[in-house]
Amino acid sequence: MSIQVIFSLTVMFFIISAVALLATSAADMRRAATQKRLQTLRTGGTGRQVIAEPERGGGQISSDQYIALVPKHLRPDFKRMLESAGHAISLPKLLIVAPIAGALVAVFCQIFFHLSLFGTVISGVLAGILVPFQMVRMALGKLKRQFLGQFPDAVDLIVRAIRAGLPISAALDAVGKEMSDPTGKEFRLLVADMKIGMTFEEAMRRAAGRVNLLEFSFFTASLILQRETGGNLAETLETLGSVLRRRQEMLLKTNTLTSEARTSAYVMAALPFFVAGVLFVVSPGYLNVYVTDPRGSYVLGAALASLLCGIGIMQIMLSRATK
Repeated sequence: MSIQVIFSLTVMFFIISAVALLATSAADMRRAATQKRLQTLRTGGTGRQVIAEPERGGGQISSDQYIALVPKHLRPDFKRMLESAGHAISLPKLLIVAPIAGALVAVFCQIFFHLSLFGTVISGVLAGILVPFQMVRMALGKLKRQFLGQFPDAVDLIVRAIRAGLPISAALDAVGKEMSDPTGKEFRLLVADMKIGMTFEEAMRRAAGRVNLLEFSFFTASLILQRETGGNLAETLETLGSVLRRRQEMLLKTNTLTSEARTSAYVMAALPFFVAGVLFVVSPGYLNVYVTDPRGSYVLGAALASLLCGIGIMQIMLSRATK
């Protein structure tokens, strides 16, 4: 099969997948608009809930019918990641992005590296698996950063509610109603788990597993130990809140100090592609040797491997510096 035929089929597949992705996005937007109208009806337009909203179990995702398309041995980990990521990214979109990424990577490897059919298929399959996982990880990281930014305020709200005389369950319910997502959503799911019959300890441990953050694990351990041993919960949570704020301040300070290094890493990673794009526009024939000459594939492979190795090393150094 010639490169022209492969390219034509890939373009057609990309167009069909893009249409499917747009249709899925439109369906998500209609679903979100419907949920907003239902919320308006529940609150009566006053911002206060006048119609009880049915609570759902914690971590239930809306696209369970698509999980059967994921390989069986990857389903538990993938579903757990989706549950932690909430509704930041949907499984139907991932199932559309996966073949698009696989097809593009396969065509790229076929044109520039002249791989065999087996190597092209393997590279496409790997890209179709790794790209969705990376998208979920990015969405999960964004939600965790938002949660960490809101969590100290949530702890302070619980402290004020306890000092006002409210029980801990009512304080958690107040956080779910007053705080914005993702913090408010996690506390609403926590309260929903307790309402359907879970014990306080089980609900807290399930929430800790869903959030998967060290700070929330501290919070969970504080509440469980206080229920078992007693003590002044307000003072304990107030101390925890101050510790969380100091940790957040140190993290922000570290991010500020490493911003120059991160910018340099992004520039260095994008520079080869920028230079290649400029050369392709200014002098297209200059890069033909990498496609026509078999030795060009080895040069491109070595350059790409060196670039990925350098990016990986910089990411490891930055992640260790921000821990």
